[in-house]
Formats: sequence, C-alpha cells, structure tokens
Amino acid sequence: MKNVSKLLIKVSIYPTKDECYGAVEGYLVLNHASFFSNFTEDDWIAYYNENIHKQVSPYSITKCLIK
Repeated sequence: MKNVSKLLIKVSIYPTKDECYGAVEGYLVLNHASFFSNFTEDDWIAYYNENIHKQVSPYSITKCLIK
C-alpha cells in the first residue's frame, strides 16, 4: 500500500478511482507480475473493487505516507 501511495501522490493529491486503479495495476505488473498474470481482466476488476479500492483513498494515502 505504501509503495502505491508514493506512486499516486506523484500523480495527484486527490486521485480519481481510475488513477488509483492504474497505479495499483502498474505496481503489480512491475513488482508482482506472476500474481497479476493469474487474473483475467474481469477477475482483476472484481478483485480490485472488493479488496483494494476500499483501502485506496486520499485519506488512506496520506495516512500511509505519514507512517
């Protein structure tokens, strides 16, 4: 989460859902390619919405960077 937050803060102080999605996807492709490659596009969208999007918000990004 902290690494994705660092990427997002470079893009926008208040990232949109699409910017968050892109940052998480980009991070996984670069750092966890084998995990990410197991998903179909529809499965990835569902996984992102259920498990990640809830954790990625401007508040959570700021909180993560302060720690």
